[in-house]
Amino acid sequence: MNRISIFAIVILMLAAGLLRPVSAEEAMTRLQFAQYLAQKVGITLPAGSENLPPSEYFNALASALAEKGINNFVNADPAAAVTFGEMAAVLYTVVGGPDTTLDTNAKVNYLVNNGYLPSAPSDLNAQVTVNDVKGIFESPAVSNVIAETYTPPADTGGGAGRGDTGSDAPGGETENP
Repeated sequence: MNRISIFAIVILMLAAGLLRPVSAEEAMTRLQFAQYLAQKVGITLPAGSENLPPSEYFNALASALAEKGINNFVNADPAAAVTFGEMAAVLYTVVGGPDTTLDTNAKVNYLVNNGYLPSAPSDLNAQVTVNDVKGIFESPAVSNVIAETYTPPADTGGGAGRGDTGSDAPGGETENP
């Protein structure tokens, strides 16, 4: 691919809002959330995945997360902002919530009652920010469940040829995920 083609792709991604750094106070997109969560649960995509178009990259992330039992991203819009209710549904799955038939309010109550959320939000449709997600997913209760449940792949040395779910991938970077 020549420089003009790469430049044109970057311009299109910037225009679509899919490639840019994310402020910790901006709404987090599903693509950014999937990237963050993939890193937290130790998913490494195949080499070259970061070069896929954003929608294909998101589908690869969604499939990899689904292989770990986190199906919340399958067939989702990668550019849509994540709501608190959606984030809570993902968190409920990650911590192994026992009843998948519960509605979002019941899942939030479970998360609060079991110490995974500090309190129930007043609006489940409010958009979450990077800080919201980091504050919850990096809390000791959630971090311990992730460490016990999702074992990162062993590093076989050097990292050459490994895929990336980080800042060079489509969707931009989150501040210190």
